[in-house]
Amino acid sequence: MLSPERRARAVVAAAARLVDPGDPLGARARRLLPASTGLSSEGVELALRDHVERGATDDEWARLVGSVEPAPRVWVSLSANVFVGAVRALALAFAAAPLVSARASRREPVFMSLLAEAMGAGPLAGALSLVDAISPSPPDAVHAYGSDETLRALAASLPPRVALVAHGHGLGLAAVDGSPEDAARAIARDVVPFDQRGCASPRVVLVSGGEARALRVAATLAEALDEAEARVPTGHVSPAERAAVRAYLDVSAMAGAALGRVGVALDGAIRVPPLPRVVCVAPAVDVEVQLSLLTRWVTSVAGDGPLADAVAALCPGARRASLGEMQRPPLDGPIDLRGLRGPRPGPTLRDTAWRGSRRSTSRPSRGRARPGRRAPPTETTGARTRTCPTARPARRSLASSRSSSPSRPPCARGTPSRRTACSASQ
Repeated sequence: MLSPERRARAVVAAAARLVDPGDPLGARARRLLPASTGLSSEGVELALRDHVERGATDDEWARLVGSVEPAPRVWVSLSANVFVGAVRALALAFAAAPLVSARASRREPVFMSLLAEAMGAGPLAGALSLVDAISPSPPDAVHAYGSDETLRALAASLPPRVALVAHGHGLGLAAVDGSPEDAARAIARDVVPFDQRGCASPRVVLVSGGEARALRVAATLAEALDEAEARVPTGHVSPAERAAVRAYLDVSAMAGAALGRVGVALDGAIRVPPLPRVVCVAPAVDVEVQLSLLTRWVTSVAGDGPLADAVAALCPGARRASLGEMQRPPLDGPIDLRGLRGPRPGPTLRDTAWRGSRRSTSRPSRGRARPGRRAPPTETTGARTRTCPTARPARRSLASSRSSSPSRPPCARGTPSRRTACSASQ
């Protein structure tokens, strides 16, 4: 019987066939994936060439195996936004169990099918089954990736004593302390893969040093994204997404500035942009207040310097990365390290994305009580629920502390695209 580490290594070895354009499976992947993923052919090639896990150090393999709990069988429910995330998801599943049943996204079943075919010719032949429904029995485990709403529904359908390891909505956040131009070009390299639809994709950039530096970052980032568009065109964009992007940039222009596909929040009030390839840049004013509504969804913090350290301290479950490397984390566990089991309580990212206040970056007046804290997230295993000790509860915003139904700015009338989930099984 193969050890957990050898099973996980076998998944990555099978995926190498899909990376190789000279392999028949690699050629089929490049022919079929543009239609199933919605990415351009250049976007598919970029993902296969640079973002499929190709191995890890011995220490990283040990951490990956240690990040999962053993089970007789793991059921995996995949999402579509980052198709290569199936490799990490199956490596984690096989590190936990000798048998895995996987349900691919209905929107993107091709990569999972090709990966299963590659695995069938190796040491895991017969260990992976592709299924249409998740139907575990105790003491199986379920590893699920998708929107928070989908995960809540899945959790409600599971029988008792079935452990759910859930990875829901998420986003990446970049912090710029150094050269604005160098940082902006590195951030563009993180935005382009998967058309920014992954949970490690940067959506928000905070810049130290005031408005002038924030504008320099935004201008260079807009230029770099235009240049990247010529090399790796954006894939399919729905009419609703196009409308959301136009509305977001219009609001950004009124509230600060809009440069290309970059909204500049000169007032410091962060407005999470819709997809694809749209970024909010804001000067760092009071990061604890600016991020008070977002810390629960931050899965990755990029940057080196005091601002990045301050942001990371507010998001203790997030990975740290260098600018330009957010989409290439080490293979040492799930990309989403927020450490929660079961779907998180509270609002979804879409509920929060367009909230804001012109005074959201102001400090409380003297004598006003600081906003309270939400109840800590919970850990759910079957019918049992307990407080998750590893997650830090997010603060309420100052705006929400003033009223039980805070006013919403004109931009709040829009609704970001449904494809904002951390759909990556990264």
